[in-house]
Amino acid sequence: MRRLESPWFIEEFPSSFVIRTANALVVSVIYADEESKRAGLSLTHKEARWVALAISRLPELLDLERDVRRSEPGSDDDLEGEA
Repeated sequence: MRRLESPWFIEEFPSSFVIRTANALVVSVIYADEESKRAGLSLTHKEARWVALAISRLPELLDLERDVRRSEPGSDDDLEGEA
């Protein structure tokens, strides 16, 4: 059973993105700083959005990987039907 219910959603704020689970638990907060004086040490708003989107898709990707493994010949699911 998955502890962090999917789907995950992104909430956008002026300087951050919050990724939440279907039951509103915070998974991650990604901060953006367009005006940082330390170039290269912070994410732009566009970069932060891209990272937040990638994180929010993790449950979908894990489900896809599980489905692919189940469909492979010789998987444990295939052997259950033979018993």
